[in-house]
Amino acid sequence: MNDIELVMIMTDTNKHIIIIGGGYSGALTAINLLLKDTAPLLKITLIEQRAYVGMGLAYTCWDDNLLLNVPAGNMSAFVTDPDHFVRFCQTLDPAFNKGSFISRRIYGDYLQQSLQQAITNSIHEFESIKDEVLAVKKIQHKSNFIISLKSLKTLVGDQVVLALGHFPSKNLLANSNGSLNNYVNNPLDWRSIDQLSHDQTLLIVGTGHTAIDVLFRLTSSNPSRSVIMLSRKGLLPEGHRFNPQPPLIKGFPTYLESVPKTIRAYMQAIRQEARLRMDTQGDWRDVLNELRPYTAQLWQSLTEAERRRFLQHVLAYWDVHRHRLAPSAHQRLKVLLKQSTIKLLAARIRAIQPIPQGFEVEIQTKTNEIQALNVGAIINCTGPNNHLASIPNPLIQQLLAEGLILPDALHIGVQIDEHYQLINAAGSATKDLYYVGPMLKAHFWESIAVPELRAHTHHLAGIIVDNA
Repeated sequence: MNDIELVMIMTDTNKHIIIIGGGYSGALTAINLLLKDTAPLLKITLIEQRAYVGMGLAYTCWDDNLLLNVPAGNMSAFVTDPDHFVRFCQTLDPAFNKGSFISRRIYGDYLQQSLQQAITNSIHEFESIKDEVLAVKKIQHKSNFIISLKSLKTLVGDQVVLALGHFPSKNLLANSNGSLNNYVNNPLDWRSIDQLSHDQTLLIVGTGHTAIDVLFRLTSSNPSRSVIMLSRKGLLPEGHRFNPQPPLIKGFPTYLESVPKTIRAYMQAIRQEARLRMDTQGDWRDVLNELRPYTAQLWQSLTEAERRRFLQHVLAYWDVHRHRLAPSAHQRLKVLLKQSTIKLLAARIRAIQPIPQGFEVEIQTKTNEIQALNVGAIINCTGPNNHLASIPNPLIQQLLAEGLILPDALHIGVQIDEHYQLINAAGSATKDLYYVGPMLKAHFWESIAVPELRAHTHHLAGIIVDNA
């Protein structure tokens, strides 16, 4: 086939499953498949363009100051073995326990070891390929897929899992003709961040967990560094309590049973329940923890208009309470914010203009005051881009162009059926083409944290094996 090498990894007995993406979701899907002791035997191919397989963006980190924001007791990779990660941690330090907040580096090591053990112990065949997938095409009149790689190789698979993870933030300078010097669009690019000036004020756009990681990194070697953190509402994540306890096993919250299915009614009831807990020496965190198993049910009960209201008016407040910092990280943040060199602003950006010393950033505050900030560098921590049409990824654009993937109406994810199969442009599911990862939030809302994603990958593996 000219210069294209056609790699047929198929036999009469082995079903070929191709997983695109080797981050958390892709690795966990592979692990769950490898652990299936079932016939027929499987050929599992995991394709990842980065050097490290199994870690995911959040865990490809060598800085032990950056911690998980979930206690170890809820970070097992396995639905059926909730203490698996705790036992791993205790082989490193017996002082670790279920309530410990472990470094993200250690969690990355844990995921890689779990994958390697699954490969070693599996009856199935496994292959990892370092490459980029450019296209996934359904073979006409057949049930197979052709996977085109950047290396010009082509794979043929029976079932395909898109485990693509998060996509980079929208570029804040996309409409600027100026230089991109001193602008970091990938906040996990520690090398670029470490090279930024120590003598100029730096602007972090965003105030979520990634922004706080960047703040910690910037100030670790120079605590008096001048940094501005900016977001529209200027909200920062709350912290976990010390010695966090797992939520009590309860059914659907009784205080929500007769509430109208509107976001206003839901939030009023949740706030009232949180106040009641605090008035009786309880903790508002327990309300959210107990609600978590039912968040998907509540999300699916809302109309599209109500979901849109949530995204526009509630999301920022929900996130800072739902996605909390480790206690030590929260304390460290409070200490930094007491310094005069660290400023927190609630404003939106109107314009960014490159200047010789960096950037002039025009902002509009909550009181509609227009201000100009002169900063030496900008770090974009506005969060992942889930608007498929604006993602400059060749695979996403090919899938969109050929109608194999359909964004949801709110542009927060992809549309799937009850078996994780992607809905196509015709409105039907494409058999054996699956998605798992953070863009499941369009369907489930809760889909970016380990406790939910491990359950999704576990369920998906069962579906794939049943259909093999």
